[in-house]
Amino acid sequence: MSCWTKEELERMLGDVVDALGLSDAMVEKHGPLGTPPAELVGLVLQQKDMEIRVLKHGFHSIPGISRQARIIAIGSVIEAMKAANRSREEQGLSPAYPEEAFMDKADELMALAEEPGG
Repeated sequence: MSCWTKEELERMLGDVVDALGLSDAMVEKHGPLGTPPAELVGLVLQQKDMEIRVLKHGFHSIPGISRQARIIAIGSVIEAMKAANRSREEQGLSPAYPEEAFMDKADELMALAEEPGG
């Protein structure tokens, strides 16, 4: 039996949806009677991960973007990877990102540190 009332659980679920920062279109598409919450969180994480990958690749191809901005972008990717792994662990699933993926990100950071002018 749950330690929370139905109203408390509904409010917590609403807080989770608010924290996800869904667009109006996403709220309309996945509304209260639509997508199950766990699936919705997974979809949002996948979308954010894709956006981060696109931005990361864009940072490398746009002249004038500072090293600090690229470091922040890589850090954001790492945090998203960790969040996805935590979410999957809580569901009893294997990690979405293996240790090698984190090592690749560490290599990217090392390459930035070794760039001339750094």
